[in-house]
Amino acid sequence: MTEQAGSAATPQKKVYDNDHKCPIKEARVAKLKGRPQSRFRKWLNRLILVFIGVPIIVLLGFVGAISLIDFNQYKPQIEAEFQQRVGYDLKIEGAIEVSPLPFSLQVHQIILKNPPGYSRENIAQIKSMRASLSLVSLFLQRRLDFLGVEFDSPSLYLEVSPNGEKNWQALKKRLLHSTQFQTSQSGFQTVANEIGSTDSAAEPISFSWQLDSLIWQNSRVEWVNQQNLTHLTLEKFDLMAFDLAPNQPFKLLTNFDLATSLMAADASAHLTSKLMLNNNLSEWQLSDWVGNVRLILPVAAGIPETRVELSGDSANLFWEKGQFHVKQAQFSSLESTVLADFTGAFEARGVSHQGSLMASKINLRHWFRHAGVTLPDFLNEKALTDFSVSLDWSQSADQLSIESLKLTLDDTLLQGHFWRKSAEKEGQSPQLQFDLTLDNLDLETYRARVQAKLSSPAKPKTGSTDKKPLEAMASDDKTYLPIGLPIATLQALNSQGQLHVKQLKLWQIELDAMEISLTASKGHLTLAPFDVQLYGGELRSKLQIDVSGKTPAYKGSVKLMDLDLLPFLSTAWQMNQLEGQLNGHFDFMSRGVNGKLLTQNLQGNLTANVSQGSLKGLDLNKVLAGQTTKSTDKTAFSELKLKSHLQQGKLIVDRLNVESERFSAIGTGQLSMLKGFYKGKLFTTYHNPPESLETFSGLEIPIQVKGPIDRLRWSVELDKLMNSPRNQKKLFESLKNFMGG
Repeated sequence: MTEQAGSAATPQKKVYDNDHKCPIKEARVAKLKGRPQSRFRKWLNRLILVFIGVPIIVLLGFVGAISLIDFNQYKPQIEAEFQQRVGYDLKIEGAIEVSPLPFSLQVHQIILKNPPGYSRENIAQIKSMRASLSLVSLFLQRRLDFLGVEFDSPSLYLEVSPNGEKNWQALKKRLLHSTQFQTSQSGFQTVANEIGSTDSAAEPISFSWQLDSLIWQNSRVEWVNQQNLTHLTLEKFDLMAFDLAPNQPFKLLTNFDLATSLMAADASAHLTSKLMLNNNLSEWQLSDWVGNVRLILPVAAGIPETRVELSGDSANLFWEKGQFHVKQAQFSSLESTVLADFTGAFEARGVSHQGSLMASKINLRHWFRHAGVTLPDFLNEKALTDFSVSLDWSQSADQLSIESLKLTLDDTLLQGHFWRKSAEKEGQSPQLQFDLTLDNLDLETYRARVQAKLSSPAKPKTGSTDKKPLEAMASDDKTYLPIGLPIATLQALNSQGQLHVKQLKLWQIELDAMEISLTASKGHLTLAPFDVQLYGGELRSKLQIDVSGKTPAYKGSVKLMDLDLLPFLSTAWQMNQLEGQLNGHFDFMSRGVNGKLLTQNLQGNLTANVSQGSLKGLDLNKVLAGQTTKSTDKTAFSELKLKSHLQQGKLIVDRLNVESERFSAIGTGQLSMLKGFYKGKLFTTYHNPPESLETFSGLEIPIQVKGPIDRLRWSVELDKLMNSPRNQKKLFESLKNFMGG
């Protein structure tokens, strides 16, 4: 009993092996199974299955399908569709790769063919294009949305053919007509209409193009104009934009290297701005742009690079309206600033635009130097060092008009208006018309040297009298007029206009006022009338210039009226001996590209009449008395008449007549204008000599004139004076009367 009671008081723990179940656990599980499941838990389980399980299954199916499809088999369909819509042949020579995670499309080696008739086979090439796509938009909205687009090493070739056709013109028209989109029955957005369709039921619907990024890297753009043989190349052209969304400004970064045939320097540009686009990409609004451009010449040039700072407020482009506007575009460098505002429109015949421009403190020589542009070798170092301009302009497809022009170059002011009309036929020059006022121009500032190579002329044959003009022995790559103006500029000039000059200095000659009418066509220029007020008198002239050949030719006629002779001769030829009031006529012709050649080939006739004048440095009474004349001495005359001609740089005096209160004189002579040396004779007859020279009354006195024109020497030829039969007879009669016989 005791053992049984003890065993009942302390029950023993029952242990089960792995093949048996615990009855307590089984009872708890049975109790839970008997409790009904709540509705919330039931729907929660269903939603988890739908929103997690099904997408996972669909995604796995999409990944599997993408992995199994070979997209390269669709190349022919893509190329055919592109050719039908755009009109250009497209070739995809590389692989088409689609990655499901992340969802992206990558196409390699895309080539866009050029239309027939151009120098290169392709208009565009792209090494690869990669687009990141949105799976959410694809699954939920059944639409392909781009998240990011990246172009690697695209290359674009634009060409203008010799007849003016452009290889991008057809592509441009197609793109401008393909900006409308509509929704198809399948839910995907497609192009609305084919080119030329007149279906008015289709309504333009904005499409979504929101992007996280747009990258255009290591690209090249080449532009070639076969008409005027110019080209432009953009290399290392990179463009980056992030967080792109319609009607919201986003930051745009770009840089490129520029090389062009218009200048020797290369340019490297870096620009940053904000850009805003509308849904259908028809409105572009650029704002707050800043950047810089570096002008770089080859190392061999030895010229350091320069930097141009760029900035602006806004630039708007409206494709549908065909309009653009730019406000407060500013360029600054080398202590100079250029400001511009303009607006324009795209028209069927070209681009028209109008605006205003203001530039100040521009050293043109520095700019040309850093751009690698060669200027004439000006004698004056200050030439082209201070340039400012303000103007309003308007340009259409066939004409340019400049109004309210105010241009300052060095110390010269130019004001007025200018009009240019394009040539109506191929090969013709554009037509120019102008009405300008010029003040305070000194052409000596722009006198330029000409680097000429003189060849050794062949020795003339014995007895030969042929003489070649000096320019026949000179050859140069570039020829300039005496003021440094390229002849090619005048050869292409087709112009008609008026020029009013208030003050002009031409080869040391000061002109107070000038009125010029210019007519130019096919290398022939006529300035008539060419009227000038100078030195108290008036000059009326007509000048013709022929630059149709390599060497310019000049022909003119000049009439001088009541000119104050002393200051005119002093400034023009540094001759200070002759004074009086000049009236005369001058006909001339010449050829040459510089002052020396013009003088060497000068031909013509000169007649002059000087009244109430005097010849400085000569006292005829002292000369006859055997005394030395001084520079302060002078001989007065009432009238001087000159008849002469010019030949090969020499002024040949055919006849010189001088009338004075005491004497009369006739003379001949020759002036070498290249050397400034005069040699001549003056035969003087005393009619009313002073008492001390009564012996010379009625005698013809030969006087020799010789020396530089600014230091003439006068001397009586006594041997000729005594050996003259007329003089001997006169002296014998005087001696006979003196001796009373």
